[in-house]
Amino acid sequence: MINVISMVSLLAAAPAPGGLQPKNRPYDAQHYKLELRLGEGGTFSNVATVTVKATKALTEIEFDAYDLKISAAKVDGEAAEFKETYSAETRSGLVKIKPKKAVASGKEAVIEIAYTVTAGTSNQGLFTAQEPDGALPGYFTHFEPAFAQRFFPVNDTPADKATSEVFAIVDGRYNVVSNGKKELDEKFTEGGQNLRRVHWKQEQPHSPYLIAVAIAQLEPVLVNEDIPSNLWLPPNRKADGFVAQDVLKGLYNFQVGFTGTRFPFSKLDVVAVPRFFWSGMENTSVIFERTSKLLVDHKNDHTARSRIVGLLSHEMAHQYFGDWVTCAWWNDVWLNEGFATYLGGLAADDYADNDEHEVWITRAMIDGYFPEEDGPRSHPLVVKGNVPVEEAFDSTSYTKGAHVLRMLELWLGKAEMKKVLKAYLEKHGGKAVTSDDFFKVVYETTKKEKELKPFKEAWLTKKGYPIIFPDTQFSGGKLTVKIRQQPNQSGEKGPFVFKLPIVVHRATEPTFTKEEVITVDKPEVTVTIDVPAAPQWINWNKNFGALVKVNPTSLNEDRLVDAARYDEDPTWRLLSTLQLLGELGNKSKVEETKPTDSAMGAIFDVLQKDPSPYVREVVLQRLANTRFKKLPPEFAPILLALAKRPENLNEDPAGYIRVRVAAMEALARVDSADGHKWMMDELGKREIDINYLRGYATAAARLGTASSLGTLRAALVTQKGRGMAYYRRTASALALSTNTDALLIMREVFKNNPGNNELGREVLDGLQANKELRETTPFAAFVRDGVLDEATYTEEIRADLITYLDDVKYDSAKIALTEIVAGTRSDRLKASAQRVLDANFPAPPPAKPEPKKKK
Repeated sequence: MINVISMVSLLAAAPAPGGLQPKNRPYDAQHYKLELRLGEGGTFSNVATVTVKATKALTEIEFDAYDLKISAAKVDGEAAEFKETYSAETRSGLVKIKPKKAVASGKEAVIEIAYTVTAGTSNQGLFTAQEPDGALPGYFTHFEPAFAQRFFPVNDTPADKATSEVFAIVDGRYNVVSNGKKELDEKFTEGGQNLRRVHWKQEQPHSPYLIAVAIAQLEPVLVNEDIPSNLWLPPNRKADGFVAQDVLKGLYNFQVGFTGTRFPFSKLDVVAVPRFFWSGMENTSVIFERTSKLLVDHKNDHTARSRIVGLLSHEMAHQYFGDWVTCAWWNDVWLNEGFATYLGGLAADDYADNDEHEVWITRAMIDGYFPEEDGPRSHPLVVKGNVPVEEAFDSTSYTKGAHVLRMLELWLGKAEMKKVLKAYLEKHGGKAVTSDDFFKVVYETTKKEKELKPFKEAWLTKKGYPIIFPDTQFSGGKLTVKIRQQPNQSGEKGPFVFKLPIVVHRATEPTFTKEEVITVDKPEVTVTIDVPAAPQWINWNKNFGALVKVNPTSLNEDRLVDAARYDEDPTWRLLSTLQLLGELGNKSKVEETKPTDSAMGAIFDVLQKDPSPYVREVVLQRLANTRFKKLPPEFAPILLALAKRPENLNEDPAGYIRVRVAAMEALARVDSADGHKWMMDELGKREIDINYLRGYATAAARLGTASSLGTLRAALVTQKGRGMAYYRRTASALALSTNTDALLIMREVFKNNPGNNELGREVLDGLQANKELRETTPFAAFVRDGVLDEATYTEEIRADLITYLDDVKYDSAKIALTEIVAGTRSDRLKASAQRVLDANFPAPPPAKPEPKKKK
């Protein structure tokens, strides 16, 4: 599951009740048979038949079940007593069933439970969604990590895999899509109603959170005959799936080839889910994706392909890692999410054949992972303690998890890494595993246990990452390189162990380029490299190969200037340029200190000449987020030219558009009367090119004047009339304004669209980069009011809101969090707010008692 670029948001995190504590019940589930019948008002009358095998004598059989309104239970055909309990605060529950006769150890029992359940709007368990408003409602499920209990009685743990089948009787206008093979699909009439009966069967055991059902007006679009593969799309949107069809074929071929194994399931379907909060979900053989993430909004939407590739590649990678091989419990969720991010990234990079993925990795690190690991939610890759499950779905599990695999690949080489993954899938396919299981395969395949064991221990058990302090001395054809490291988390002891890929450059005579991979396994290591002359600059982490942050004071400005202009590695050009920005790019600005003339010259060259549009885009976005009141005036003509017509770019239509949009955002932060008037005039028009609408809207938000916000408010009305795709792009700009009046417009958007998870997520997405707004008193009140407003904001959105106060250490945030803890009915939200309070506003230590006076 993921929320593509906002993996950091999301990047994708799934909330659930309770801590990281598996129940380890005394049975193994063998099979789930779900018989569903859709009635009035989204209420289902269901029968769940669960076959279990006892691992010890069972006098009572317990399942997870939340508010299922159970009416009857049988064990092996005989009526049985049952008791259902649940908590509205934790949104979890149990049903305990007493068979008339105990089930002997080693024997199977068949438990039949009749119940009703009604679809809600929260994207957890069974939910209803429709698009456009007024359309026939669709019904969908989302069970990760522990929401299956909200749809059927279940042993809701990933380790207990079972086969499954779904029988559904629904309105004849609907199609039904589920896991596995379709065994039956027939229409019939009953009581004057036109109905449909459908049977799907998944014959390979899978974790219960991966069971899925979609009941909606959907039609199949064939993608691949090598393995049965369809897109299931709304009838009026079938033509908009042309990009997804092409992408799905390309990704499938790469992932099968890279893993060296067959595709693990009998089919691969992808279902369009309206306004799906989670963006994507990797259900076994039937991926669910938000409609707007799967389909193009307009035939001329040139940026759609990148969005579609990013999400599909991740969810498809999950079919191997997460579905076929599954983490046994959520403390090891990196085995799902980190592996899918790693393989999905490789597939996306292969498909796109440009440097977008490399730049994306860098951006995910500096804007997502590093800030999170520096904050109150930092945890080891293998999560320890009684941490709520949702805390494990974060940048550590996704980004750090993927990077640990990238570092392992750097250590072993790509060919050896592919052997490891193939052996891992072949040995553990269809099973639930731990991190130890994976590394045992690594050791067996590579015969390198001794050298890799310290690597494993450092990256799986320690919080955070290393900061490195590089230093060099050149003399007599020898370059002495010293690497000192320290952990970002001061409480962590012992060194991180990693390979550091560096590249030594000299562009003047005698010219040379020398690559070296340094093993860093101590607090300080020193190596000597033979070079013909002193280096001109050094790339201290080629392709971001090591998960490290380079201490900026160790970097010489002259070398950074050369690296920003000339390095072949887009990630090091980007990192060098961001370092040259200095206080201009500092999210926690100390003072308005302008970069030196030399640094400014290099920055201007990057903006106008860098061959990668994605490098330019990130630099422009950092300028747009400056904490300066205004950018230096020298930027004005450059930004205006980039906003209108960038030059010196390769033939990449999407990259060209993204540079223009990012330049519009930055242009709003510099004095440019002509530029500002041009952008506001464009935003005032109705027929705006969908590719550039968000750029004009964001410029209005970043200008933040009463006039520009008025233009933006009017554009919201105009663009909503054109359709939700245009409205979303306009509304998503609001979070980037530093004017607190934008919060009033955001409130209006939420009030006018209650329960719209998709819109809510897009509106909030820009807040993480907008620390200036997040540190205001009105913003803290906005978070508090949103979290406590259950009628307007979904639980998913309310949980997201709290995270935007993670790094805000002002009294206004403390007051808001305290009021959330006191006022929310949700245990989960209460705990989340309390964690931030405890981390950012710790209680003072108790006063020491006064010493007793001597008599």
